[in-house]
Amino acid sequence: MEENKEKSTLVGKFVTLKIGEEDKKHIYRCSITSKEDADEWLKEFSKLTRTQWVVSHTYPEAQRLVYHKKYKCAFSDKNKIQPEGISKRNQNCEVILNIQIKLMTKDTKKKDKYLKGSVPLCGIVTMYNEHSHNKSSAIIQYLRPGIDIREMFLEYFHDMSPAVALRVYQDKLRCQHEDDYEKIIADGHKMPLDNTVYYWHKQWRTLNYGPMNDPLKTLVDKIDLYKEQGTTVVVRTEKPWSVLIATPVMKRAHNAFCNKSIVFCDTSASCDSTSANVTLMLTATKAGAVPLCVLIHEGQSEESYTTAFALFRETFPNGFCGEDAEWRWLEKNAVTDIRQSLMKAFQEIQYAKSCELLEEAIESLKTLNEEYYEARVKKLLEKKEEWVQLFRDNLPIGGHHTNNYAEATVRILKDVILQRTKAYNVVALTDYVVNGWENYLQNKLSKYAYKRMANPLRLYNDLVNRIPAALADKIIQIDEDTFHVPSAVNGEATYEVIASVGSCMCKAGIAGAFCKHQALVHQKFGKLFPNQPLICSADRYLIGQMAFGDRCPEKEFFLDPKETLENLEKDLEELYRLYTPNAQRSIEEIDVVMEPAAGRENPNLESDGESDSEILKHAEEIINTFTSNWKRISEHGLESNAKGYLKLMVKANKSLDKVTNNNLAFAAIMDTSNALRRNIARAGKKIKVQSTSIQRRRPGLTKGNSRVPTGRPSNALRSVGFKPKRRHCLKQNVAANRHHV
Repeated sequence: MEENKEKSTLVGKFVTLKIGEEDKKHIYRCSITSKEDADEWLKEFSKLTRTQWVVSHTYPEAQRLVYHKKYKCAFSDKNKIQPEGISKRNQNCEVILNIQIKLMTKDTKKKDKYLKGSVPLCGIVTMYNEHSHNKSSAIIQYLRPGIDIREMFLEYFHDMSPAVALRVYQDKLRCQHEDDYEKIIADGHKMPLDNTVYYWHKQWRTLNYGPMNDPLKTLVDKIDLYKEQGTTVVVRTEKPWSVLIATPVMKRAHNAFCNKSIVFCDTSASCDSTSANVTLMLTATKAGAVPLCVLIHEGQSEESYTTAFALFRETFPNGFCGEDAEWRWLEKNAVTDIRQSLMKAFQEIQYAKSCELLEEAIESLKTLNEEYYEARVKKLLEKKEEWVQLFRDNLPIGGHHTNNYAEATVRILKDVILQRTKAYNVVALTDYVVNGWENYLQNKLSKYAYKRMANPLRLYNDLVNRIPAALADKIIQIDEDTFHVPSAVNGEATYEVIASVGSCMCKAGIAGAFCKHQALVHQKFGKLFPNQPLICSADRYLIGQMAFGDRCPEKEFFLDPKETLENLEKDLEELYRLYTPNAQRSIEEIDVVMEPAAGRENPNLESDGESDSEILKHAEEIINTFTSNWKRISEHGLESNAKGYLKLMVKANKSLDKVTNNNLAFAAIMDTSNALRRNIARAGKKIKVQSTSIQRRRPGLTKGNSRVPTGRPSNALRSVGFKPKRRHCLKQNVAANRHHV
């Protein structure tokens, strides 16, 4: 036994002794006593020898043995569908590993000397034949990854894409194996192949998100899981289906002390692979826009929106105006020379300050003799109360006349939350909102609550500096809440400021915005306004409550450096008094109303009813013409190059097979129409430049399809330098008669 101990080695924690070798047969004895020991020994043996094994035979009722199992090399033909030479894991290796564990009895101890030592070697491992392959990087890359590595990647997929997960895992290997990293990354057992990781991700995605085109059943099954996280998810599976998502921050925004008289809405249909429509319902807070909920619905029909808005459970006034949309319409439909004049006439109508000026602006538009545009504006004027500022002055909209909040929030959803990558389906999109957007909102609100954003104070100081400080002494206080502030332009005129309402009679303040006159009253008298910027600790405490709910820190945590707790509580009591009359019920307390509100008609989403009806009358004729055109195109294609044309048709058919709903059908025909209009040969069309060629161009050259100028650049061009990025300012772009993008 002493001689055996000297030749023994450790395989993991097990003593292993080689006792014989003859004619491609190797025999080992090892200190394994159970099935669990045998599995662990094989795992450690595989690591040491860089091999893997698959079960060939099992012997559950072996006599005089505790355990008996045979294995074959993982590169044998066992469990391989494809033959050698086609399957990279089939090298037709004939190595067999036979593992046995003997019983420990008095009789076996007498007959077997390897059972008499202090560490009995009950295991007998016999390996037959030699490997038909080497152990180079070309072969070990196909070793199967361990179960622990697979579980690690499944955890990664909750927060990362497969590509990002691979990079993170490889960086982790670099830190853990600095000495032999170069060999570790070639071992498929420790560094899985890219295809393997993507296959795991596909399995994980199907398990967590369900099928791409019918995910609602999976979403319904996950409602309880979302509820445990404090998120409300409501699903309507009837056609047209819709989904409502309200995370904890969104639900707290319903009860938050902010402007509740206006809700911003915007819809985008490019957030997931099925082109489901995402409608955002936003409220304006002192920390920017916060969603009240996210609605995901099937289409953009009136019925679909009605169903989706019914899930939101309450109707809000429409506070949008259409200036951006009007300029885009003029860019496409108006002659370049006159579209500025038409836009100016439209703006005069929109910003008219009195009924007389409104009538004058309408008459001024008629003098331009553009009947087609006059008819368009006439149709818009039928609902002028919704977009002409004259009729919106007394609406408590907090000065929010434009849809900038909605556009910015859609950009945040696509850029920050989705990282400009479409979600797999509606369930995946819901997960992004529940987890990603909730974290983003908490981080954003916490910056305002902890005074890490300078914008509110900068806005307040800017308003104060717009009016001379000497006028503060001329303010007349009528009562506790009412003040008369003299005009900075016309000293005889005064503006009435009501602190408890947050209003002023000036152009900005009449719509509920915090203006310079209110800022002066705040600075002089210390009065709190419900619409003031986020400049006091009491407001920051309320924002902290919106962000963190019950986990919000105590009030002392939000105090200014020399502020007392009594002052904060006093301001907080005053703000409660100002905000409470506008308080609304929480999302759980609002009853679902499926029918439209009384006295309010459903909005007509169709733009041109007469033209649409004319098109529908000829629907069959249009479809037949479209079909005959494709048949004619196919005849031409088959005549010139039948093989190549049919290959392209196969690719097109694979793409068309994925069109399984209304949104994808509309997107498919729209992309086809745009592609045909863009790419069909016509005189004067530019030759497209490859994207790789564009990237190789030096800075300063065009990134488009224009010809690159030759020769030495002129001194004038050198002095001009690079063209600065154009500002996203509608007023400047209209004045310059250029695109507003």
